[in-house]
Order: sequence, then C-alpha cells, then structure tokens
Amino acid sequence: MKKMILAVPALVLSLLACTPTPVVLDTCTTEISSANSNNIISSNTTWVNSASSCDYLIKNSVEVSAAATLTIAAGTTIQFETGTRMQLLGILIANGSSNARITLRGATQNAGFWNGIRLFNAGSNQMAFVNISDTAVAAIFVRNTKLALSDSRISNNSGYGLEIDSQSADLTGFARNVFSGTVLSGVKLSLKNIKYLDSATDYHGTGAGNTPNGKSSIEISNGLLESPETATLKAQKYLIADSLNIDAALTIEPGAVLEFASGNGIYINSPQGSLSAIGSSSQRIGFRGVTPNAGTWIGMVIGSQSMINRLEFVDIMHTGSASGVVGALYLNGGKMIIKDSSFSNNSYYGINRGFDPSALTDLGGNTFANNSLGNFAP
Repeated sequence: MKKMILAVPALVLSLLACTPTPVVLDTCTTEISSANSNNIISSNTTWVNSASSCDYLIKNSVEVSAAATLTIAAGTTIQFETGTRMQLLGILIANGSSNARITLRGATQNAGFWNGIRLFNAGSNQMAFVNISDTAVAAIFVRNTKLALSDSRISNNSGYGLEIDSQSADLTGFARNVFSGTVLSGVKLSLKNIKYLDSATDYHGTGAGNTPNGKSSIEISNGLLESPETATLKAQKYLIADSLNIDAALTIEPGAVLEFASGNGIYINSPQGSLSAIGSSSQRIGFRGVTPNAGTWIGMVIGSQSMINRLEFVDIMHTGSASGVVGALYLNGGKMIIKDSSFSNNSYYGINRGFDPSALTDLGGNTFANNSLGNFAP
C-alpha cells in the first residue's frame, strides 16, 4: 500500500509564518481593589514576593493610615491601574537588594499612567533598590516627613522623579540613584536638603543606557537657608525656582551653574549669612537667567558684611528684573570681594556699591560688557 502524503498549500505555510506570537500579559497574584473608596491599610502590613511576574495589582488607590507601617519585601512587583496612587500617612519600608529589586510600575507602561507615591507622615521612610516608572506629576512626592532613598531607579515619568515639597521635609539618606526619562527635572527639593545629594547619582539621565530628562537641572523650589544650616552647591546645573534667602553659609563650588527663573534672586540677609562662590579658570561658576535675556532675574543683594563673601571666576548675567535692585551685584549694606569675574548683559549696572564705595574689594581681572546703565552705579 502506498502512503498518502498530504501537500500543505504554500499560502497556508506563509500565513502561519506571519502570525504574531501572542503577548502574554502579567497575571498578578493579588488584586487590591475597593469599588467605593480608597483601600485603607490601618495596621502593620507586609506585601511579599510570590515569585510571580506581578505580585499585586492596585485597582484603586491605597492609603496607609497614620498608625500603620507598610513593608514591601525584596523582589516584590506591584502594578498600578490608571490614575491610582499610594498615599502614606503611616510609614513605608521598601528595601530591596541588588538581586531582588522592588518594582512599582503602571499596569500599562506609559509615562503618566499612575500617580506615584505620596509620603505625608511624621516618621522616617526607607526606599532602597526600588524601580519606579510610568507615573505622573512626581514618582515620589514628600511633604512633612523624612525619606532615605538609595540605589533606586526612577524612570519614564511625565513629571518629576523626586519632589521634596516643603521646608519641613527632609532627606535622611540619598545615594547612587538614577533619574531617567522624566519630563521635568529628576529632582526638585529645598535648598536645605541639597547637602544630602551625592556625586554618584545620575540626576539627568545622561549615564550609559539611560534616557535624558526633559530638564537637565536640579530644581530648587524653596530657597530659605537658616542658621545653623549650611548648603553647598556642587558642580551641577540648578534651576532656581524660588529666591535664595540666605541667613547662613552658602558655598558654591567650581563648575556649578545657577539658572534663575523670572523674578528670583539671591538675598544674603543677616550677619550670619555669607556667599562664597570660588571657581577656577577651567571651571567657572555661572549665575544667569533661565532665558538668556537681560532682566530675567533680580541679581544678588548683599546685606552681610561677612569676610567670607567672595566671588572668583564667576559670570553674572541677565539680571535687572526688580527696579529697586539696580545692579547685578548690589551691596545693600554688605561687603564683597571680587576677582576674575564678569558682569554682562544686565538691565541696570554691573555693580552697585550702595552708599559705601569701600564695601567692594576688587582684586582685579574683572570684566564688564553690555550693562545698560554702565559698569558701576555712581
């Protein structure tokens, strides 16, 4: 007997070859939902890693009450449905590890899909080896509380990566984080928290394999610095969204660039206040407007007579947005030493010495250009 061989039409083979492989969506082990109100966690709770590709699906926003601590175990993956958030009046402890990171992401991985983590408690929160992605406004929003953040990756967000909203919020630790693919700045915080920022963090998404952020600057949204606090601005670019009101020691290191939003300035107000900005010939310090036009920001107003006040290898430009401050550098009862610095493209004078010409010590090497009323006020 002859065996019958069935011929498969070439068209059928072609169709089979072109059929796409089905996309298998993550199936979450546990769904957390409440149809009529937020999910309230009122007692100490631990979310655990079930070895699933998704351990928890948040279908409605979660709130941790003031008396409770939510602990997220290493390796846990949590997905959030659109528009949901995690809000903590209690404490968050989310400590992963290098080989068991914690993941918080959108159920659909699009920037702006969910609303991130909101910390409002009076305690100390910890986040280490955590990946957060796909959020709106801010991935982590901190107000009136403390946060230690390390070895974490904040990415693909339509707002900020980390926003420290109030003067009463504090970073208690910060190291080796990555902020990548955020529409705004990776980090927005108060001036007093600047001291916690480390040099190993990628703030702008410019490291290998990362996506540059929409704004390549660290944003300072509360510029008050009171004694005995001190602050040092390292070699980064900063967006100054709120005037710097300094009643303590402010140090600016070589290579730092401060870009001022419209109508903001630097005020050294009290005898305890001081400004030391000493660059170098290869790493000058820049003070300029966020837009490169004369009159964008106010300038420097110095009321302190501290011997620490010093500007070297500094470039000041685009000032003159306030009629009462008629100089890029205005010595309003204060003193300043300047050397090898430039004053250019300002709406009023380059320097206004006030009523005391001896308030300015000029050590030479300074240059002036395109200051509308001249180099020095009479």
